[in-house]
Amino acid sequence: MAPDRGFVARNDAARSRLARLLDGLTEEDLGRAVDGWSVATNLAHLAFWDRFLLVRWEEAAASGRALPLDVGVPLYDLINEALAPQWARMDLASIRDLAMGAAASIDAHVAALPDTALAAVEAAGLGRMVDRSLHRAGHLDEIDAALG
Repeated sequence: MAPDRGFVARNDAARSRLARLLDGLTEEDLGRAVDGWSVATNLAHLAFWDRFLLVRWEEAAASGRALPLDVGVPLYDLINEALAPQWARMDLASIRDLAMGAAASIDAHVAALPDTALAAVEAAGLGRMVDRSLHRAGHLDEIDAALG
């Protein structure tokens, strides 16, 4: 049985939602508080983790592994803590370019993965490694709520 590729449409929808949000933002909006971070920090965080996952997928392929290296707690939290001050200082143009570029790149990469890789993702219970909408939705929901 072929793996479920429903994540492709969900990623496309989440990326479109991200683009709409970015198109409507102002520099002032970037400083608005969102659950302990700012809008800028949340958006730059999304860009980083999409890009970092792409690099991990590429490294896994080069190393002959079925799956990328996993980044779990507490390392995930430490990375966020270390980078949050830089993310908060980014301007809208940089965030827009990084977020949309990273989202498009990872979405295209995971959409093209062979069934064997998707089966490995499913078997390991690591759906977030292909379904980026899961990560984006939470942050976009929080941003939308903060912006009203």
